[in-house]
Amino acid sequence: MRNKTGGYFRLSASVVTNSAMFSALFLYAPCETLAFARPMIKIAEEACKSEKHLLPTAPIEVDGYFRTKEMRWYDNTSRYDFSEIVNDLVVKKFKFVEEELGSRNEWELLRRRPAGTGAKLIRFRLDISGSPACAEYDEELRRFPHLRNALRLKGLPPALCIASERSDTIESDYVFSFLEYSSGAPAFISWKQLSISDVAKKSDLARMRYFVYGAGSTGPMGCHQYVTTCVDYKAQRELFDRSLKPSGSSSYLVMHGIPKEGPLWEFYQAENQPRIKEVSFLSDVVPSTPATSSLTGFHEAKYRTSFEQVVKGRPPVDPMGDILVSGDAIYFLQARETKKVLLPAIFRNIELSQILDDRLIIASFYGEKAGILEFGLDGDLVKRIEFSMPKMAWSGDIPRKYYKSIKRKGLGYEIVVLDASGHSDSMEVLGEYIFDIFVPASGRQQTQERGN
Repeated sequence: MRNKTGGYFRLSASVVTNSAMFSALFLYAPCETLAFARPMIKIAEEACKSEKHLLPTAPIEVDGYFRTKEMRWYDNTSRYDFSEIVNDLVVKKFKFVEEELGSRNEWELLRRRPAGTGAKLIRFRLDISGSPACAEYDEELRRFPHLRNALRLKGLPPALCIASERSDTIESDYVFSFLEYSSGAPAFISWKQLSISDVAKKSDLARMRYFVYGAGSTGPMGCHQYVTTCVDYKAQRELFDRSLKPSGSSSYLVMHGIPKEGPLWEFYQAENQPRIKEVSFLSDVVPSTPATSSLTGFHEAKYRTSFEQVVKGRPPVDPMGDILVSGDAIYFLQARETKKVLLPAIFRNIELSQILDDRLIIASFYGEKAGILEFGLDGDLVKRIEFSMPKMAWSGDIPRKYYKSIKRKGLGYEIVVLDASGHSDSMEVLGEYIFDIFVPASGRQQTQERGN
């Protein structure tokens, strides 16, 4: 791997186009009518016929790549956010991704307080959990513990974290960039170019261009129109994967002195993602047990909080991230296989999930119907309970019943629900309802009445 230092990449070979054609495209057009621009559009369409996509015969293996800050202007859908970083580092297993400073908003995750003092780029990579370069990532996990579970499902083990660091040294051999040449407002004609460039050869490995005619809002017709030619969105989406792929070589790890017996080596040598075994929720395996609910108390507890703090204040489902509760399924992440348990409709509106006595407890409601599931930590369903919610004299304007806590009580449970008002992220708690769930000791329904 060759280290490069110096300024930003601006490769002249990647911006060369036919000068006569380019001059024709830069003719200025008034905005009153798109018809005036049709001759120029025709010129562009003719130019497009000679424009060929440039692609390598096979993807090049690389340890990582560099993204220029102009990539932020490539289509509104090209948001290189946290999920995309995870996809590159964890799912695809690139060993690093470098991003030119100024490419994204500084408030975004992994860009707020990267380690180091470099002024040219931010480098994202995996590191050992607890590393100083993972400080921002670790802080995010403390704020949102469920994030660890989602990352485990992607394939990131607890022993590793996502590091971000500023640097002046560019390690990439290839640059992913977006360039645009425009004649300017109020009416403009431009070429847009997406390319992957070889730094050493100062030439394009892959390139796609397309033409755009657009106009601003001047003129009596208030022209708001854009015309594109040569564009192939499917080919654009495939450009990167057809050009670069992660290297299976260990030379990068050796060069950076990564211990061979450590979790980083183990991660890169393992399969890309955990195998997932999908399990349907079969009611005949563990039949539903009918239960009754009874309101047992109401505490006036007026205080202000936020929706985030309510969720954050609950006990974490699983500090190690071995269990992920997500929408219509629960994932039990095991060493060699992940068990995905699909949930029926009544159990999909999960309000609270936590581990009690080595059991995963799931509490949910569906209208006035509610239910509780108990799983072993291996994903086997142990208990399935269904009941109707007790009547509560609701005072707040938040219709959703935010469960604050659940704990065992005899054969059943005690649940605390918040009565609250609020808007945006603010919540004003007016009180806490407490109700018990009574579960019969046998197959026969048992009812127990309790006063307030």
